[in-house]
Amino acid sequence: MASRPYRSWCVLVAIAAVALAPQALAQNIAIGNAMVTEGDAGNQTITFPVTISPVAGAPISLTVNTANGSATAGADYIAITAGSATIPAGASSAGIEVTILNDVVVEPSQTFTVTISNPSAGSVVTAQALGTITDNDSAVRV
Repeated sequence: MASRPYRSWCVLVAIAAVALAPQALAQNIAIGNAMVTEGDAGNQTITFPVTISPVAGAPISLTVNTANGSATAGADYIAITAGSATIPAGASSAGIEVTILNDVVVEPSQTFTVTISNPSAGSVVTAQALGTITDNDSAVRV
């Protein structure tokens, strides 16, 4: 039987092709802290940055929830329960907005948390962020 050296070469080429094939990189998703100065009337928003690396070729959806800290839902901000957010395809970041309820009450800075979970792709590496509402009111001195 004649020697067939080309078989060894074919196996080497196949192994090299598998080793050099581009690998899909998993997306790492993180939420960052945010701060806002409270106003005297009406509402405003605080925006939490959500970043993704590397960017995804398709939109990625997330579940969003808020939780009280020293700030109270309904009095200081509007709660989000099982809300959703989307990072657009090709984007490296997006924002999650929470509505802040302004008032004229003199109070210390207050906090609440925003948690992201259940990404449609990738992994959440930082799931929770702190929102700080800084008071703009001052005590009246007589």
